[in-house]
Amino acid sequence: LTLLARDQDALYEHFQKSKDRFAKAYFETFLEKGIGSLCLTEDIINPKMWGLYADKSRGFAIGFDSSHAFFSKAWWPNSTFFYMLPVKYGASHEHPYVFDENAILQGFDCIWTKGAEWAEQKEWRVSIDGLENVVSTNKKGVVPVPVEAIKQVILGGRADSVLILKAKKFCQGNKLVLKKIYPDNKAYALKLEDIDTS
Repeated sequence: LTLLARDQDALYEHFQKSKDRFAKAYFETFLEKGIGSLCLTEDIINPKMWGLYADKSRGFAIGFDSSHAFFSKAWWPNSTFFYMLPVKYGASHEHPYVFDENAILQGFDCIWTKGAEWAEQKEWRVSIDGLENVVSTNKKGVVPVPVEAIKQVILGGRADSVLILKAKKFCQGNKLVLKKIYPDNKAYALKLEDIDTS
């Protein structure tokens, strides 16, 4: 796979001959290199995102400061592969692998490619290698995030009193903004409102 990656035509031809075998080798290589991805969204008031990824709005979201060094190559000196890019949404998810001769990553585009049916998620992904050097817990793939890289915490509309109390304490102790999602009955949508942490 490493040799094939140097020649995009050969990589494409190999992929066409055996997509399943290629995909397996591709993802095994990613696992060996310790490459991981952090998936983010631009749209914090998307009801579907809260339903899919925040326990049907009982959970919470973290608002990051994308200008913090954590989201730059400088934070990861042992990494040879670091990119933070928006996801590209195609006409179909049948062929998620993108082979574009002008592509920055020549064959790695599939990390940032999804079907058009997911476009409303407005997703960004941070992908990086060398994570085996920074994982500090027993949970594989868990990487510590500096509190300084966090701007706010957003509670789901169905968050219970225990979560609300914990979020208030966390935000108060770290001088972070706390917000909560509420239904906007006039617009049939969601809206954000500040929560007092004092």
